[in-house]
Amino acid sequence: MKKTLIAFTLASLFIAGAVQAEDTSTIVDITGSVNGSNTECTLYTNPTLTLSGNIDTLLDEGAKANSPTMLNYSIGSNGDTSCLNKVALKLEASTYDAEGTILANDDHGTTGAMGIGIGVYDADLNPLKINETNITTPTNIGHINLQLVKLKGVEAVEGTVHSSLTLTIIHI
Repeated sequence: MKKTLIAFTLASLFIAGAVQAEDTSTIVDITGSVNGSNTECTLYTNPTLTLSGNIDTLLDEGAKANSPTMLNYSIGSNGDTSCLNKVALKLEASTYDAEGTILANDDHGTTGAMGIGIGVYDADLNPLKINETNITTPTNIGHINLQLVKLKGVEAVEGTVHSSLTLTIIHI
């Protein structure tokens, strides 16, 4: 009888302990990488570019560039194999227009320009679709043309312009 009473007492304590226990969740941040058989390639470019213009002579949205500033880049290999004809550049950014060819002005402060964006153009000075275009080049060097432009249907107001363009290497 004593053994049965001790067994019931211990079982009751375990059950009571389990009922009073609180579950606490936690988040685990997991990072890692997987390397394939691709040669690692590196994109080299100037991280800062300055554009300027007169509001009266700015290019209209959609027109071919007429006096762009070039953003030069080169693609280098970190291994024994060349990256030439094995990679392309993907352009990614926030855009203004439905065509996706104008970088949005991120300067929304009191001194920020309104109705003005940054047009992105190919080597033939035609507008590039920013989030859709992959640029391939027959050499390991190239450039992207950039020019301040007036947006359609919006009054252009002078001020400062700031935008970001991400160039991502993709393997083809």
